[in-house]
Amino acid sequence: MRIASWHPEPGASVAAFATHLHGRDLVVKAEPAHHDWHWRVATPHGEVLASGEAPDMTAAEQAAEDEATAVHPPTAELLERLLG
Repeated sequence: MRIASWHPEPGASVAAFATHLHGRDLVVKAEPAHHDWHWRVATPHGEVLASGEAPDMTAAEQAAEDEATAVHPPTAELLERLLG
């Protein structure tokens, strides 16, 4: 079940939607050449924390939300990236 309010990304050259959830920026966009959707989760400063592919927009939005709300134990590399 998706929980965020997704909105179209203005000025995108392909279909793209974005939202903000749990302090993270989530974006999904169509990849017409591959017939799938790319999703990513980033910090508000643009540091990509996770990304992936999904077969359709709904699955991409769900994957991004699942990643944004997942609990991950911090790694040394992640702490360095976020605090650096």
